[in-house]
Amino acid sequence: SSVVSSWRELEGYTLDSGLRLERMHSAAPSPVFTGFLSSDGVDTPVMVRFYPEDTETGSIYDRHREAQFLHHPNLLRCFGAGSTTLPDGSAAIYGIYERPQAFLADLLEERSFSASEASTLCEDVVAGLGFLHQNGLVYCNLDRSTVAHAGDRWALCDYSQLRPEGTGYAGETRRLMG
Repeated sequence: SSVVSSWRELEGYTLDSGLRLERMHSAAPSPVFTGFLSSDGVDTPVMVRFYPEDTETGSIYDRHREAQFLHHPNLLRCFGAGSTTLPDGSAAIYGIYERPQAFLADLLEERSFSASEASTLCEDVVAGLGFLHQNGLVYCNLDRSTVAHAGDRWALCDYSQLRPEGTGYAGETRRLMG
């Protein structure tokens, strides 16, 4: 269930931080919008991903704050996270990312990939995962909806489940994998 009666109500809405939501891209598994982040008179095109109501706000902030410092071609750039009060009075948290051209999930619904395209996709995703692992991080959210095409590359695009290596416990890991 959503925190507002319909996530589409937020199209055209400006969040507390001056982040303008333009169009809803998808509602599941988490609402994703395109929009613009205004800073010093410059509008940067962004993607905004909202997180479920029961998500721990502090951990989302921490993961996005850390992800802002991760720079690799196969990681979608993260601009941080925020919280806002929605028009219906409910609270919401969100992550702000570089705006991709397409998501893997959408492209797979449209067409099949050639062997060359599939190879490039795998190489790019493995390169992004390798970079994270080299930096002691585990990407616990690999899914068709968390891989995006940006420019001429494939990139991981959701840091809500990013975890430092060796933290947590086996039960949590199994739950995340499920």
